[in-house]
Amino acid sequence: MIQLYDTLHQEKREFKPLNPPAVSMYVCGVTVYDVCHIGHARAYVVFDMLKRHLVGAGYTVNHIQNFTDIDDKIIRKAAEQDVPITTITERYTQTFFDDMAALNIQPANHYPKATEHMAEIIALIERLLRVGAAFVHANGDVLFSTAAFDGYGKLSKKVLDDLEAGHRETAHSIESPSLDFVLWKQSKPGEPAWPSPWGPGRPGWHIECSAMAMQYLGEQIDIHGGGEDLVFPHHENEIAQCESCTGKPFVQYWIHNGFVTLHRQKMSKSLNNTITIRDLLNTVDPGAIRLYLLRTHYRTPFQFSWDGLEETRRSLHKLRACLADPETQEPTATQATELDHLHQRFTQALDDDINTAMAVGVCFEILRYIQTQGFGRRVLQNCLDYLGIVYAMETSETPALPAVCEALMAERETARSQKDFARSDQLRDELLTHGIVVKDARDGTTWEWVKG
Repeated sequence: MIQLYDTLHQEKREFKPLNPPAVSMYVCGVTVYDVCHIGHARAYVVFDMLKRHLVGAGYTVNHIQNFTDIDDKIIRKAAEQDVPITTITERYTQTFFDDMAALNIQPANHYPKATEHMAEIIALIERLLRVGAAFVHANGDVLFSTAAFDGYGKLSKKVLDDLEAGHRETAHSIESPSLDFVLWKQSKPGEPAWPSPWGPGRPGWHIECSAMAMQYLGEQIDIHGGGEDLVFPHHENEIAQCESCTGKPFVQYWIHNGFVTLHRQKMSKSLNNTITIRDLLNTVDPGAIRLYLLRTHYRTPFQFSWDGLEETRRSLHKLRACLADPETQEPTATQATELDHLHQRFTQALDDDINTAMAVGVCFEILRYIQTQGFGRRVLQNCLDYLGIVYAMETSETPALPAVCEALMAERETARSQKDFARSDQLRDELLTHGIVVKDARDGTTWEWVKG
């Protein structure tokens, strides 16, 4: 029996999907204006692990994960670099896929983009207007009326009156004294715009996820997830939008992972204290990064440290070294039972709210069992495979650089000499897809194969 902690009910609940064995899962994706950081890595490793375990338990998971590809930050970055918006979004969409592949995160079934679903977004806004949950503001924007939804605040456990009072104290404009939020906003001169019944404009952030979740998964879905920073207002607003239209519970299980912190401070781009996935890939092999993230339960805040990552790298080396040795004998019936019991504990840990910390702990118990008993490697390998921990055995010889990569390296050197750093970054990212990590230093550029 799988149990998952549901943020809405604030307790572990037995997992019972709406239409077993099918499971519908929507995970909030990234805004594609920059490279991903370790906080993103944690979130997507968490939901990758959830999906792997559901599939392992016999379910079929339809996983949808969006890209926000129109946003103030994207518009601003495109203007700063004097390039089309699609140049920015396509660049960072590709780097996202590269980073996820390096961490062995299985792809979603579909990655819808906001700009490709304007018809569905507009239709949902029109539906909200018809039921009286939205209104057209004097400035032409369409807003959702939080007062029109009785359940507002139920996910975050916030009281509407308290929220309104706090918002009034910090509001920057007298035109926005309440918690009403934008569904459709008029575009400023020079900004991208799409036609709508309310004039040319673009959607607010919250409406895109509601529209795409219902488009691909229906009016009721099993799992909706993301980082805990999305509980309010994003997921709160999604509930309000969807349930105002349908009158039905939108999501059966709300799953949220804890923050990643650095020096006990939440890691975020706005605080300029992020460590990118690229930073980590240039330092340690992807298997160690994934194992490091899995050693903490997903709901617990994750305190990143380079020492902790290095310790995990050494631990992975011990696992790798153990598995490199062949099994020399078959276990007795008693020993086979002991190994089976260890494997059962591994599965039970994941059944208990995807407790990867405990599951990883069992892996090291199996390692110690192998060291004393001389066998059990197949069990350990199966557990690591289940966790998605992929690595390559170290060899004394470094494989030669393929011709296509030599050409990319040469082109990159030319780009750097011409100070075309945007192209240089693109080529570095392309080399990573071939398994080549490029490192630039004052004394020149070096490369190495991605460590397994």
